Amino acid sequence: MVRKKRIVIICTTIFLIIIAFFLLYIGNYYNNLSEPKNILGTFIDNISNNIIELNKFNSKYNLGDNFSITGNMSFDLASEKYLPNSINIEDLEKYNLINNLNNSKISYAIAQDKDNKELFLEARDTIGTEDIFYNKYLIENSTKYYFVSKILSTYINNGSSNYFENINNEYTTKDNIDYLYNFIIKSLKNNINEKKISKTETNISINGKDTSTYQISYTINDTEIRTMLSNILNDLKKDNKADTILTNIDENFHKRKISDNKIFLSKKECFVLNIFVDKRFSNPLEYQLVKITKGSKNVLSYVLDNKNKRTITYINDDTMDFIGYVNIAKNSISINFNDNNNKDIGTLKYNKNSNGFNFNLLFNYNNKSYDIVFSSKFIKYSKSGYTNEVNSSFKYLENNINILNGNIKAVTKIKRNVKIREDISNAVLNSSLNKEQIAYRDNLYNNIVKRLKNVR
Repeated sequence: MVRKKRIVIICTTIFLIIIAFFLLYIGNYYNNLSEPKNILGTFIDNISNNIIELNKFNSKYNLGDNFSITGNMSFDLASEKYLPNSINIEDLEKYNLINNLNNSKISYAIAQDKDNKELFLEARDTIGTEDIFYNKYLIENSTKYYFVSKILSTYINNGSSNYFENINNEYTTKDNIDYLYNFIIKSLKNNINEKKISKTETNISINGKDTSTYQISYTINDTEIRTMLSNILNDLKKDNKADTILTNIDENFHKRKISDNKIFLSKKECFVLNIFVDKRFSNPLEYQLVKITKGSKNVLSYVLDNKNKRTITYINDDTMDFIGYVNIAKNSISINFNDNNNKDIGTLKYNKNSNGFNFNLLFNYNNKSYDIVFSSKFIKYSKSGYTNEVNSSFKYLENNINILNGNIKAVTKIKRNVKIREDISNAVLNSSLNKEQIAYRDNLYNNIVKRLKNVR
């Protein structure tokens, strides 16, 4: 009998110890979870997971490491504001841009042959017989070349390339992209400046009920953005794998830094991210993004009413401009917008399946009207490849005047076999370019936009 009592006491003691450790673990877990920096980290993870989910389609559309992509894009744009007889120079340039895009024949190509260690990219826009831009990039025999039609009629040898050292039997292109993405998200969370975070107790209204919460606030200004980006860049340089991937793509990666001249936010503005969490389990109840400028404050709120229903509100200097009622399903999102008089002012709908997605936005407010339809779908699938069609139509009105409307279409063909044939026999060395050629190359984007804004 005594022995049995001892066994019971020992078992009870062990059970109580296990319970104590379990409760201690749970306590530490929720204590860590409730830390302001960890709450912000969870917020970043949720956004990251949603981005991944939105971009997840049937795995049969994955490219692999040997592929060729060819496509073309067309524009059909119109405006009642930007006209050929405009006196205003900027309006006239916008008319020229619209007209030139309508007359453009834009094509693009990407091809990668891992087995032969070749990579090829091409982008071209022609209006009539004139090339607005015609640029190519090539990696062959561990050497990189580029071609800019306005500089020379031949390829330019730009030195050695280690790009394909990142891709082998162990790591694919997708593996490297996934690694960099996950690493940057981790670095972003680690580099949150705790000195910029505050935690206070406050009450908010959820489903009409006054709810006691903790408010976690994170202030973001120009200095904070610059410091964050610099720290992430340094983390990438310090990580062997990330550094190897990026250096093999860009040999000057180690020299890259965030420019001191780059302005992300003016000195008069900042953003504050507020997260309101349940006091017991730190579950998020509301998110706020507050933009503060001198003499002005705009608040965008996202309230988690229940599992599938959310509410969006936008407050401009203490006046509610609109409210959105959000419904979330597995593969769809819908939002119905009302103004502060409860009048219907628009809808947003998004739905996707394994073969593509559709996005529709209709929004009317303050004498402005937005009507956007965007769709992407995979068609004509076979073992050798498939086609992706992207269609976009839009209309933007101000005071019933058509500022811009039109359609944009892109058709892209993807094949799983690849053959790259480019003539590099007459390639010249990059060091042979003169000052004018270098200047044009270094300002390539601005030069292209300038050409598109000119009369043809």
